[in-house]
Amino acid sequence: MSEERQRPRIRVKVEEVFETTLFKAGVRRFLNEVFPRLFEEFRLISAKGGSGFREYPDMSYPMHVLNGMPAAMLLLEQKLLENRGLSGLLLSGDADLRMLVRCAMLSIALHDINKLFGTTDLREALGRLPEVVRRLGLELSEEEKNIVRYLVLSTEDRTRYTDREITVSLPRRRGLDRVVKEYLQNVVHLADTISLPPAESFAETFRELHKRLKRHFDGVHSFHFEDTPYELITRFLLEGIMRRVSGKLLLVSPRGFIWLGEPLSREFLEGAVEELAGELEAKILERMEELVKIDRQKAQLGVFRLVEPSEENVTKFLERLLRNREALYYDISRDERLKEAISKEIEKFDAEKFEIFVLLKLILQLSVDSKEVERLKKGAEEAYFSDLDLSFLPSAAEILRGRDTGLKNYVKLVGATKRLDAEVKDELLTKLRELLEKNYEGERVSFRKVFREVLNFAYIDGEPLLSRLEPRSLADKRNMCCLCGGEAGVAARDDVAFGFSPRGFTNRTVVSIKNWEKRICGTCLAEIMLRRLAFGQNKEVYTVYVDAYDYTIPLVNVGGVTKRVTKIFEGLGYFFEPFRAMCKFV
Repeated sequence: MSEERQRPRIRVKVEEVFETTLFKAGVRRFLNEVFPRLFEEFRLISAKGGSGFREYPDMSYPMHVLNGMPAAMLLLEQKLLENRGLSGLLLSGDADLRMLVRCAMLSIALHDINKLFGTTDLREALGRLPEVVRRLGLELSEEEKNIVRYLVLSTEDRTRYTDREITVSLPRRRGLDRVVKEYLQNVVHLADTISLPPAESFAETFRELHKRLKRHFDGVHSFHFEDTPYELITRFLLEGIMRRVSGKLLLVSPRGFIWLGEPLSREFLEGAVEELAGELEAKILERMEELVKIDRQKAQLGVFRLVEPSEENVTKFLERLLRNREALYYDISRDERLKEAISKEIEKFDAEKFEIFVLLKLILQLSVDSKEVERLKKGAEEAYFSDLDLSFLPSAAEILRGRDTGLKNYVKLVGATKRLDAEVKDELLTKLRELLEKNYEGERVSFRKVFREVLNFAYIDGEPLLSRLEPRSLADKRNMCCLCGGEAGVAARDDVAFGFSPRGFTNRTVVSIKNWEKRICGTCLAEIMLRRLAFGQNKEVYTVYVDAYDYTIPLVNVGGVTKRVTKIFEGLGYFFEPFRAMCKFV
């Protein structure tokens, strides 16, 4: 960032839902030029109007505008195309129609203009329309300002007929006043009514939205998730299914979407599950090294709970590990002389020798979950670590008798690597695959099964999908997942925890691993692994989760977040100044 503070910039991704060039270009231009300024200027304004509505759920004013605009403008385009006299003008890009479309979008954006100034006096607020237009970087003619004033007053029935002066001043050439009254008035009202803050449940909200939109469109359908602990899996499924629906999107949220088009069938969902499972497996294969924990003592390779330890996958995993060679032999010892001596030996290894070093490290340090795998591992250790070349370090024998497990591991690894020939690499790869297969065979996660289970939280057109799929069964207490109550098959070890201290399980979060009988299910494991992929493994990173459509800002590790956010405020005062004035961090 330069010394001159950069102005915040957002961009809105616009889907191709419109048929005419006039609407495609107009909506795209408005959402990527006018809306960012609306967000910048009024992002902290309440859509409900502040203190008088504190008992109601609320949302940011710009989000209220954004939620209602796409469906309203799609309705306007359809109505204009259905009119014989107007459809030709619309297709030809008529200048007057282009002006009316622009006025409709601006009226949707300013339909509650009094809230932008914290007043209940609508006439006073409309008198400040030129000020708002200037802040949005626009220039309007007096004719356009009159149309916007009329539409703002017409948004609600109680103010629709109050100002005859504005009504009379609507442009009458070519019947534009009739277009404003018969078409634009209704779509501005629609945009306001369908942008609802959530009720007590998303199911209730989506049923209401579905009902309202069906009054204006044929073939309206909704798909959404009720409350679920599987936030990332839910959003992955939602985005994937949304990409596959046949039709035009009207509303989108992190919990669901409403579209105009073909309904969803069981066959469609089954096909989507198959394809999305393959997509997720491919994403994991691209980032396998991020789902393992390898240090000086342990190698927790839980990624092979999610993908098969085939020769291809294990080879690909090794290739990804080897991209960051230094990370595989850090933290050797606190003794700088020992650290330097061992590091120099490792750095002498050519590519093949270093690959052998890594294979030996994974075999030696693999965290195992059963006595059978422990026996296999001991057999491998006897085969490869019984005769070591320790000539590189005078104190090697003494270290091997000591208590520093990590340091002993590095001495063993260097000693074994120096002794073994390059021809043993394939044998080591086979042995590692055998250990991985046995170690994780009872804990393998099927994304197809996971997705089917999470879809039990979904609703189609307001009806629960649970009736269409097999319900999830409750496990007995001995084999119950400590997070969700389902059938569990994964031991609660520290490599399945993310975002908190790995010291076991309560009914909702992993906090301790002292009770070795605690277990979790494959669905919860998949959610945890996805969070590790999404948010990384750096303990120094604090995340304040803010979603444009959500209405709370949960903070984890509030003390750490407070310090971090305070520092951010110091460097980004321009963007956060309005927020800073509302909050005190102590």
